[in-house]
Amino acid sequence: MPGAMPGRTTAARILLFVHAGGFALLGLALCVGGPTLVRAIVHSDGTMSPESGRDTITTVTWVTVLLGTVYLFVALWGILTASWFGRDSPRVRVSGIVWASVAIPLSLVLYIFFLIALASAVLIIVFLALNESAEWFRAPRED
Repeated sequence: MPGAMPGRTTAARILLFVHAGGFALLGLALCVGGPTLVRAIVHSDGTMSPESGRDTITTVTWVTVLLGTVYLFVALWGILTASWFGRDSPRVRVSGIVWASVAIPLSLVLYIFFLIALASAVLIIVFLALNESAEWFRAPRED
């Protein structure tokens, strides 16, 4: 019978729980919030015809639910793998390594999204700090 779980193995287990939990939250947000958000955006857009609005809602709903399901599946796999760390099986170790290998590209997708969000936030600050923006906001308005 092996001794206590090594510290780095325990750290990997904790990281696996945390990372998989984050994927679970993201999966739920995509499955539940994605379609709701898209419906709200499409219905508030007065330039979109009802037919194209329905098509857009249907397409984006399927995509967000599919992505959310993938993230939920990967989250479940990670949580189960972390839960099985106490078992004396090399398969659990391999499952953890494979899970992390799958999690890397899934995390990079989020990283790219957050980089785009960061870049757009910086651009908003820069564009609104320009003199031409300041002058436009100071200009008198007709009511």
